[in-house]
Amino acid sequence: MTVRRPPVLEEGEDYRQIKYGLLHGLLTKDRFRLLQTVTFQTGIYGYSIDTTYIRLDIEGRLTIRKNWEWDGASGPTLDSARTMAASLVHDALYELIRKGFLPRKTESKADLELYRILRANQVNHLRAISWLLAVDLFAGWWTGMDKTNKNKENTS
Repeated sequence: MTVRRPPVLEEGEDYRQIKYGLLHGLLTKDRFRLLQTVTFQTGIYGYSIDTTYIRLDIEGRLTIRKNWEWDGASGPTLDSARTMAASLVHDALYELIRKGFLPRKTESKADLELYRILRANQVNHLRAISWLLAVDLFAGWWTGMDKTNKNKENTS
């Protein structure tokens, strides 16, 4: 298993964009599909989770399997080569939280993974910080999880 360092994804090799409608990206949110399985090292340790598309081992290795789809960065921002891996890892971790595989208290760790990967991919510090602030403020609302109770365990 090869762990990607730095965590870079290449369009056409690692993923492809799925465009919806004539005004894709304006009125609808495009999606992205992995073309191969990828593994990233995270700072989220001590869990052993294996779903159809996402695996997180106790040493923090996050494996996202071929054909998993995510929506890229949410909000008023652009998806780019430097941001795709960060949005992929963040979306996968939030899916594990949303489905109850990870406790709610790991949301902040997932958010920090987003920031860490953005910086590893040479995203400007101010842009990375703005993304971190945006997910801290809005990710819970966007995904249906209330961020004000982030220290409570997910009981669903």
